[in-house]
Amino acid sequence: METVPCIAEAEALLELLDEPAVRATGLQAWLSVAGRDGARLNSGEPAAALAALAARAPAAHAGGALAAVGVNCSAPQHIPALLAALAPVGLPLVAYPNKGEEWDVAARAFVPGTATSDAAFRRRPRPARSTRPNNTPALRCARVRCAARCARVRARGRRSALAAEWVSCGARGVGGCCRTTTDTIRAVRAALRG
Repeated sequence: METVPCIAEAEALLELLDEPAVRATGLQAWLSVAGRDGARLNSGEPAAALAALAARAPAAHAGGALAAVGVNCSAPQHIPALLAALAPVGLPLVAYPNKGEEWDVAARAFVPGTATSDAAFRRRPRPARSTRPNNTPALRCARVRCAARCARVRARGRRSALAAEWVSCGARGVGGCCRTTTDTIRAVRAALRG
């Protein structure tokens, strides 16, 4: 279930997954949302509210069908913050953004030159240096741990591959959505292969 723009749609899909007939199939699914920025779904609702809803859904490891949560069809620069908002769900995370192009409503076309380059997906990160405070209670919170990892990777600057950054933020499935190309996916693969 992907490109979910709002909490009402997510709630309907999660209820459907919990139907006895669906549960009987053994089907497992992920719920992937689309975000307008690092804190809000496309609807404008907070991503944290979606995380609270998904955390209440029956998870696959507990006999339910929800196996993962994540973000897709969103600009690459928003993925780390959205993953941090979804981390408290406690399920594996997925990230497969679009190219980040801006849409011109009047012209009904993408704005040239606004896409994230394939090179940004494959740049190799520098070795990580831990800057995490010593065992603070706040770091026990999944969202804070994820945000701390993301902040450390972002602090390394442009040399960090976007795909590697998403993995450092907890994504276990990484790919591309709208207007990404085979070259984009090759760049993601190269960044993650090491």
